[in-house]
Amino acid sequence: MNKGGNPYLIRCASCRAKNRIPADKINDDPVCGKCHAPMNLKGIFNGRSVVVSDTTFEEEVLRSPIPVVLIFWATWCSACRAVIPILERIADKLRGRIKVVKVDMEKNRNLAGRFQVLSVPLMLIFDNGKVKETMVGALSELDILQKIARYY
Repeated sequence: MNKGGNPYLIRCASCRAKNRIPADKINDDPVCGKCHAPMNLKGIFNGRSVVVSDTTFEEEVLRSPIPVVLIFWATWCSACRAVIPILERIADKLRGRIKVVKVDMEKNRNLAGRFQVLSVPLMLIFDNGKVKETMVGALSELDILQKIARYY
């Protein structure tokens, strides 16, 4: 799960404070060091991407306890079909550190409009509910990892 024993950086759902949780304590029902609320770790260690819609966006992305890489994609987009397997590998490799979410822009036009998606694939990095980075096009795994490295 966590190579090298580096602590996980997880935001508290209640006060949004970043908490360092040692790898060997992650299963001990950790609580926030600031407000003492239980940490919400549900689903962050599954190692798979999450499909997000207009209705689940806020919970899965804006309130995520870990940084999020969101990809806007479309079924007809060949570049998207090249990037999605890369993001799936990243989701597995960085489980507990980065959440990968996918948004089908044609099924979720409100979100596509909100983020002014003009071409796909479009990837956004969210941290603490805010867009921190934007990536456009079929990037390599190395390029994506370099962009997200500062967030985990």
